[in-house]
Amino acid sequence: AYRERIAITAYEIYRVLKSRLTNFSSLVDYQHSETTVTPLMIAAGRGLYHIIEQLLTMEADPTLKSSNGWTALDWARKFEQKNVVALLEAHM
Repeated sequence: AYRERIAITAYEIYRVLKSRLTNFSSLVDYQHSETTVTPLMIAAGRGLYHIIEQLLTMEADPTLKSSNGWTALDWARKFEQKNVVALLEAHM
């Protein structure tokens, strides 16, 4: 259930960012007030490759860290998202 909520949240965040915030690239790095997780981190953990591509195109910062010290790359590694790991490594 937790992973499903993360996937839905990532999609919803991406949809809002794409449709309303395309001209405000700094907002693509929004961090949750408690967890400091970004849309890129959520998408990385879920293996949402195409969303990650779009977020990176919108200049999402792959070096940001969540409250547990993880980057989007760490989230992808934790959840064994091999294609995403390669994509993020190419952007580091």
